[in-house]
Amino acid sequence: MTIPEGIAIALAVLVASIIGWAIRRMVDGQDSVVAQVSTMSTQLTGICGDMKTVRQWQDLHDNSDTRQFSEIATEQKQQWDVIEKLRP
Repeated sequence: MTIPEGIAIALAVLVASIIGWAIRRMVDGQDSVVAQVSTMSTQLTGICGDMKTVRQWQDLHDNSDTRQFSEIATEQKQQWDVIEKLRP
């Protein structure tokens, strides 16, 4: 083997090593991104479930508040009717 052949082989090994290292680093990076996306997905699922619970609670209380407001308005109207009858 001559010196130029040895240098060419060493250069080819060096380039192959750099390419292998880059590919390994890229795959490791993708693995961490997949793990992060999976974690985010789990968290978003929990948040959406919490939002659904809050929305149901709000709907329940909105209906209750509307009913109570109607009852108060009816009672107030009845009281004003009695007051109007008592006026001369």
